[in-house]
Amino acid sequence: MAAAAPVRLYPITNYNNDTTKDDYVLDKTQADADQQLRESYAKEGMRRSVHGALLVHSHNHPHILMLKSETPTRLMLPGAALQPGESDMEGLGRVLNKFFAGSDPKNTHDWPVVDLLSEWWRPAFDSNQYPYLPAHCSKPREHAKIYLMQLPESCGFHLPANLALNAVPLYDLHHNDTYGGVTTSSIPTLLSRFTFSTL
Repeated sequence: MAAAAPVRLYPITNYNNDTTKDDYVLDKTQADADQQLRESYAKEGMRRSVHGALLVHSHNHPHILMLKSETPTRLMLPGAALQPGESDMEGLGRVLNKFFAGSDPKNTHDWPVVDLLSEWWRPAFDSNQYPYLPAHCSKPREHAKIYLMQLPESCGFHLPANLALNAVPLYDLHHNDTYGGVTTSSIPTLLSRFTFSTL
């Protein structure tokens, strides 16, 4: 089997960010998020969502870019629910540009996908997610996918006013559910099959 090309990681200093006047609407509590899922499920059925894992390096160690909100305080991968009929790739482009391009079309980027990292299933209206569909579940509430993305060598990010960009080292993320739960704490393990080239 031919070896896959290394994933290129560029220094965090190659990227700059500023904020726009727009806010990103966040659920204030887990109960709010569960209720929103109930409402969307009643209208559209199972939610399909996509998230992007964007990597940089600092001192040659991989870091993952995560969005931080203060109210409520949380760290999360950039991602959101797909629209009806929207493909994963279309949705990833729309979602990442929503977070990082602001309202100016000139700030939009192409977002090349390296590979699918993981898939997660939410069988009930709560925060529990599994990397498999439980046998007892015939009507999952959400199917989420995390994709590894290839960042350009440099670019600017234009963030909503209520979000900040944090570069989290993989050693902090490994088996640490405080950074967004099991879906993100498993990423360092999932990345072990890739080779990185720090440039």
